[in-house]
Amino acid sequence: RLGIYSDNSNTVHIFNSLCAQPEYNRILRSAIDVRIDLDLDVHVHWIPGQENTVADALSRGALDRALEIHPGLNILPFIPPQDALGACKK
Repeated sequence: RLGIYSDNSNTVHIFNSLCAQPEYNRILRSAIDVRIDLDLDVHVHWIPGQENTVADALSRGALDRALEIHPGLNILPFIPPQDALGACKK
């Protein structure tokens, strides 16, 4: 199981409804493929940025601030799946 707390209501809506605008369908489909491949039960919840300070800092690229809030946080680079960006599968 995976719980995601986001301060972005559009992201929450997309993952809870599995419905996105056409330009986001590849990203949504890629995420669903990962969920199926890994047999993940994913729940996405909205929390206002002022109550979700680490996610708010990360979404704004304020990595130092996120580490101040949660000193043990392990921040790794994110490389989006290429299929979500429109790359062809081989």
